[in-house]
Amino acid sequence: MELLYRDSEVKAIDRQIWLSQNNQSRLVLITGKKGTGKTALVVTATENYPTIYIRMTGRAESMIVSAAKAKVSEVLREYVPSTVDTLQALVAFMMDVSLKKNFALVLDSFDDYIGKDTAKCQILRQKWQETREEGRMCLVIITTNPFVTSSIFYSQGSPFSNIIDCKLELSPLSMAQIRECMSVKGKIPQNEDVLQMYMVTGGVPDKVQRLLKAGCTERRQILRQSLVTDPLYRQECITHLNSTLGKTKDVYMSILQLIAQGYCTQADIEEQIGGFNVGGHLSKLEVEYGLIRKVRPLLAPPTSRNVVRFEIEDVAIMTYLRYVEGNRDLAETFHFKAIYSTADADFEQYAKIVLVRYYRELLALQNPTLEVGGVWKAGDRSEIDVIVLDSKNKKAMLADVQTVADSFNKTRFLGKINALKSGPLGGYDLDARLLTLADM
Repeated sequence: MELLYRDSEVKAIDRQIWLSQNNQSRLVLITGKKGTGKTALVVTATENYPTIYIRMTGRAESMIVSAAKAKVSEVLREYVPSTVDTLQALVAFMMDVSLKKNFALVLDSFDDYIGKDTAKCQILRQKWQETREEGRMCLVIITTNPFVTSSIFYSQGSPFSNIIDCKLELSPLSMAQIRECMSVKGKIPQNEDVLQMYMVTGGVPDKVQRLLKAGCTERRQILRQSLVTDPLYRQECITHLNSTLGKTKDVYMSILQLIAQGYCTQADIEEQIGGFNVGGHLSKLEVEYGLIRKVRPLLAPPTSRNVVRFEIEDVAIMTYLRYVEGNRDLAETFHFKAIYSTADADFEQYAKIVLVRYYRELLALQNPTLEVGGVWKAGDRSEIDVIVLDSKNKKAMLADVQTVADSFNKTRFLGKINALKSGPLGGYDLDARLLTLADM
């Protein structure tokens, strides 16, 4: 598969390998959501070096160890004793080998292997400290789960804290990069096509490439391929959710589905779900599972209650939850064409939700020293979709976001701005704008 937009990362890994060969062993951590090209990046970056690649899950440990030992013998001409019969023992053995040979060792799915049992890392840390200065190995660790990654490398007392030489966090493709990928033979895609591609892929490179290889470059082609023709999109989403949430997933799935449908405050969710407190569930979905994020409005007092909203972290997962899980009866009876029709008819409304997120994230990148977000209050509809706040210079840009300009209500928007002028933004120089799909 073609490696998209990763030249700087390839160079970074290449430098760490050079340093490991000419100085001492180096540890490279590569993180990112599934499908962002972590493995492809490492394969490309290490193709000219002696490399032992080990995917640490997916088969019985004995089978993984046996295959890896054969690779060590083939690539490094090194005999691995029969007493080395676990992954932990094999990695420790490879650290000893690094005292006399130069190579790269890639440990893929390291977070899945460790899980919550960080004690597995203690022996490896000790061995790493013993061999690092005299060793000549570039150890590349690949992880996906941010919670487990933090518990291994960053949390207080974590077993691998303060020993990373290089960290690469692979992000999904930006909207501009998706547009460039979709530009075939000089044909520039429409904004609605680019946005639809983002909605079902979340910018994950292999998902984008899969749709393009199927010839899907127009909005309805992309949507139909994802919801009807190719079951892989649905399978990937549900597999990710099931593996993240585990066996006790029913309540969590219900909460996620409600957030995707627009019930995004704790009060809204509890009203829909039967009245019981979901605060603990929301906290776990955010902190441990990394599936949602908490959003507070700008200008709200720190002590204000019932204004916090929750968003699904991954747009592709949000799309799946909104249309497939949100129409579970249709999905279970294989009426995917009906689900497609529902999603197609909902495009304008759903596009506004995604566009608000997009413009907030884009403006935050463009204005890193300013506050960027939205303005809303509990129980009323005086919402400003996007605000860029320059408190120091008493300036603010306020934007209403609509999919199409015809949906813009100028009178209502100006009324919201006047309310802010006579309130928290009194004395500010205000710049009011309309942002639509056409401005993307």
